[in-house]
Amino acid sequence: MEIKSGHITSSISKSNVKLHEETNGIVYGTEGMFCYSISRAKEISKRLFECTPQRFQTYATLWCKKAMQYYIIRCYIKTFICFFAVPLSIFLAWCICLCVGSALTLIACWIISNIVSIGFSLIVVSPFFWFSLFGAGVVTFLVTMCNIAIQGGKTIYRMVRTPYGGDDSCDKSVKD
Repeated sequence: MEIKSGHITSSISKSNVKLHEETNGIVYGTEGMFCYSISRAKEISKRLFECTPQRFQTYATLWCKKAMQYYIIRCYIKTFICFFAVPLSIFLAWCICLCVGSALTLIACWIISNIVSIGFSLIVVSPFFWFSLFGAGVVTFLVTMCNIAIQGGKTIYRMVRTPYGGDDSCDKSVKD
């Protein structure tokens, strides 16, 4: 591209490059890059505004029309949007993305640590579990067998003490 006394001699279309008359320099238009983002932001803002209550919409529209009549307020709004609202929205979006990313990372780490700890416990603790389960089964079996033997002994004792195997109301020494 070549610049000669205010004329552009190149194949760049005039929609992307504008000639600045005072300095004979080229000012590249950024409208193409940000046009989609701006129109999308306007559309989202419009949808959010339409979701607000009717009374708020009425007052906001009235205040906006009155405020746009003054040049200083229009300049302030443009400056506010450029230097505060856009960076703030970028910052908030960045913070939200970081929070979501951190939450997903935390969830993934938590799941992995649970899988590892459960696997470790199954490998390390399961022999003790099986041993204690076997021990509990053996002890339960022995206690049950002893209880059956004691109950059987009492029954046999009653049968022997009473001649007809019936009423042992006379025998107060054996108690259940």
